[in-house]
Amino acid sequence: MEPMDIVRQVPVWVPFLFVFLLVLGLRARHQREMPVVVMYLIPCLSLLSIASLAALSVPMTVWAVCGFMIAVGAVLGARLQLGYILARHGLLIELAGENVTLALLMGIFLCNFILRLLTQIAPAALHGGAMVAAFAAVIGLVTGMFVGRAWAVFRTPA
Repeated sequence: MEPMDIVRQVPVWVPFLFVFLLVLGLRARHQREMPVVVMYLIPCLSLLSIASLAALSVPMTVWAVCGFMIAVGAVLGARLQLGYILARHGLLIELAGENVTLALLMGIFLCNFILRLLTQIAPAALHGGAMVAAFAAVIGLVTGMFVGRAWAVFRTPA
């Protein structure tokens, strides 16, 4: 398959999603105040990645890797987020600027993009346990970090 064939097969909405996530991540680099509900909804983006993984009908060991990395990510995300919470004012949270959000959003986007790309151009690569386990580990870690960050915001007194 030629590179231009790959570009032509990318759905039209994917570049818009990329730009949206990029803008969201770049905004996170600056101190900001935002509704706490946004912090609770961000982990839902990661759940879409887990659905993509489920579509591959992966073995239980891959799900174990994913689950373990979600737990690790949740602990890391909660601890990390505490350093970025400046104040909570009712339903608003004031956050310090940081680069983690940008890295996580780009990581989850790229993981999904590569996973779907491999499904189209090299599906045999996804039948090996190591490749799928690597995706599951990254998806699990990012999902867990978003969950942990939301948990830290939830536990912050108003």
